[in-house]
Amino acid sequence: MKIDKSKFLDTFMNEAEGYLNTLNQGLVQLEQEPLNQTLLGELFRAAHTLKGAARMMGFNDVQQLAHSIEDVLSHLKTGKTDFNASSADSVFHLLDEITQHMQKIRAESSEAAEPAAAGSAVQPQVSDGDETIRVPLSKINRFLNLIGEIIINKVRTSYRIHSFKKLTHEARHLDQSLVELENAVKTGAPLEPILAKFQEGRAYSRELKAGLSRLFDELQEEIFYLSPVIEELQQRMKEIRMLPCAAIFEGFPRLVRDLAREQKKEVQLIIKGMETEIDKKVLEAIKGPLIHILKNAVDHGIELPEEREKFGKPRGGILHLNAFHQGGKVIIEIQDDGRGINIAYLKECALDRQLFTIGQINLMTDDEIFELIFQEGFSTAPIITDVSGRGIGLDVVKKELLQLKGEVHIVSKPGVGTTVRLELPLTIAVAQALLVETCGKHFAIPIDQLESSLHLNAEEVSTLHNRKIIRAKGKSLAAFSLATLMGLNQDHPEFEKAAIIVQMQNKQVALLVESIVGEQEVFIKNLGSYLGKIPSLGGAAILANGEVVIILDVFGICQQLAQVQTKGPTLQPVNKVEQKRKKILLVEDSLATRELEKTILENHGYEIETAMDGLEALDKLSRGTFDAIVSDIQMPRMDGIEFCRNVRTTERWREIPLIFVTSLAKEEERRRGIEVGADAYLTKGEFDQNHLLETLSRLT
Repeated sequence: MKIDKSKFLDTFMNEAEGYLNTLNQGLVQLEQEPLNQTLLGELFRAAHTLKGAARMMGFNDVQQLAHSIEDVLSHLKTGKTDFNASSADSVFHLLDEITQHMQKIRAESSEAAEPAAAGSAVQPQVSDGDETIRVPLSKINRFLNLIGEIIINKVRTSYRIHSFKKLTHEARHLDQSLVELENAVKTGAPLEPILAKFQEGRAYSRELKAGLSRLFDELQEEIFYLSPVIEELQQRMKEIRMLPCAAIFEGFPRLVRDLAREQKKEVQLIIKGMETEIDKKVLEAIKGPLIHILKNAVDHGIELPEEREKFGKPRGGILHLNAFHQGGKVIIEIQDDGRGINIAYLKECALDRQLFTIGQINLMTDDEIFELIFQEGFSTAPIITDVSGRGIGLDVVKKELLQLKGEVHIVSKPGVGTTVRLELPLTIAVAQALLVETCGKHFAIPIDQLESSLHLNAEEVSTLHNRKIIRAKGKSLAAFSLATLMGLNQDHPEFEKAAIIVQMQNKQVALLVESIVGEQEVFIKNLGSYLGKIPSLGGAAILANGEVVIILDVFGICQQLAQVQTKGPTLQPVNKVEQKRKKILLVEDSLATRELEKTILENHGYEIETAMDGLEALDKLSRGTFDAIVSDIQMPRMDGIEFCRNVRTTERWREIPLIFVTSLAKEEERRRGIEVGADAYLTKGEFDQNHLLETLSRLT
């Protein structure tokens, strides 16, 4: 009988991904320890097991590729070949091919499952949008034990309902007795019947009072026992959402290794805290930012081996990636021992880009200067490439962290290195919040977004240059009315008797409120996609009394305040009709590529003139005026390198921005582009029209 192997597919895919992780990480380690026979044996077993599993499933391409890896590792084990970077490259290439095949297998299985589900009478149990998470059985068992405790309390509660019914019955007897007593008094009944009815009512009253007292004590006892169970249940529920950092860290050694090799650098990545757990949503969201930071560390931070030797450093640079818990948060630090950040150069770049005036720059602290790196469009790279320098790296990191209610800080010392520190919440589902009131409305502010809170007297609030100032702990702080920020009606404002102190760009500011209500743990509810992203709002919560309150996003509020306070001089907007179209010279010998790039640029408002090679481009330059040049490198008659050299040595063309868009992707080829004076170097293999458009926008 033929066995349906499709039901084993998920198991195979999960196991295969584990083997691929083992091989990718192990090979990076093997480059550091080429004589480690134990490690070599583990890698051989992983390849051998993957080969066998693929053969059983009938995936011949994966089987053959795994067999090729097994052969390479076998030769290394027996000493037939020596392990070096080239042999590592060949194995990594085979691993990438296996990954591509597995992605194809998964896609094909999903496509096959859709028609099957459509033709079935039984509806699928899991929708396409559902997410899954692998949870250790030990966590499930702890969760079930707590459910058992709640079931026991449910039985007790059922008994309490029975007691409550008895009390209701007693209350009805009392009511009836009082009615009869009233009637006896009204009809002038003898004193004896009236006293009898009174005594009967008192008896029912005593029984009701005793019963209520017992029920109160029993309920209080139940709450006493149930509260820790619910708290632990809540904690266990949080844990189920938690994943170890290893889930995303595992791919980083290979990423750093490939990038370093491409740039002719020697970089070792040392990871600690793989077991540190964090909310699945937070973990998934920080993967992109961490990749940006690691790429920047390799590209900008770590020097070339020869440069490091010149400064008395080891040829190889070291990157540390560390994750740990601290004060209810997860801290992730990325530290390199590279060239560090040149503060003077940062200031120069900020002035060149007219982000701030010289006066504003001179008043900034070092920490505030480092913050410039996170400005949108800001870059210190000498040339824009696919790796970095487009100015869309670290600003994205900052935005992602703010959305997660996290923070990012930089510490750097020239010649010593740079540390980037990410501070993240353990979970984004539950928060301890401070409830405040203003204009008769309640708001919740997550405690971890606050520095402190305090009550104010009228004399502690003053006005300077039309701005409120408060005195707190011996310091004067800028103060902003929360009611004003939230656009609330202040026809009859109460005196704002309290202040919430928050951190804004390394400075403390105060948010003024009418009163502080107290602390409460809240479950954060999303406001829904129909409202869009409102910077000052972080969600909503339902309080114990049933009231719905808005959760404020302090980071979002501070961002808005910072833009108002620190924005440098800006140009007045120009009517689009009056704006002159930017004119681009497009130099490309391939007709298909030339027409594609021409169409993309024209669709975004640029005026395009084309040339087939460097010689024709020089002729066009001599007869016209251009705002930028986009050029290929490999062209007949005169290539892009020679053309760029001519442009940079001619006085009237020297300042025209020049962008290479080429299929030459090696690091030495990029460096040739830098040497002849190109402003950007984008590769066709990773071509993204947005990169070209963003680069043109920046340079023009």
